Amino acid sequence: MLILKSVCGITFGRFALPHFGHVELIEQILSNAYYADIHLSGHEKNNDWDIRVLLLKHLCRLKEIDLTRVNFYNSPTVSEAMAFSLDTIEENALLVLGSDQVKMGEAISKAFNTKFLINRRSTSSTEIRHFLDTFDKIEDLVEKIYDGDEFAITLAKLLRKEEISREKFRTTA
Repeated sequence: MLILKSVCGITFGRFALPHFGHVELIEQILSNAYYADIHLSGHEKNNDWDIRVLLLKHLCRLKEIDLTRVNFYNSPTVSEAMAFSLDTIEENALLVLGSDQVKMGEAISKAFNTKFLINRRSTSSTEIRHFLDTFDKIEDLVEKIYDGDEFAITLAKLLRKEEISREKFRTTA
């Protein structure tokens, strides 16, 4: 049986601390679609959008993902992300979300008449936070996260510092 690839694979999320699980999500999209629209939440409560995208692109390059097939967008909501991506194609789109977003994925795919695929988690931002909060020195983190890539670790530390700063501000405000 011939299975046709979708034209566009779409995902939406915070990508608070990008990690290799997110890269696996992009790989899954690209194995099922010609290109991927990766929508990172642009909500003000999220970490810096540019740093999240920089880290995500860096991790994709480490895993040799063809970034010419990947588009990154700053999107306020999943509905706006879907409308934006679907505006350029008329059919044959695929929504891919993590296993923690199944109910939302089913509802969104039904509302926008797209196929839906679940990406099973292999790691999480919570796991990355644990290591960043436990070990101060990059040397100690090299064996724990990001396959020891110091640039990725440095970007993750910046994002985590931003999260902690926001958390402290919310508790004192």
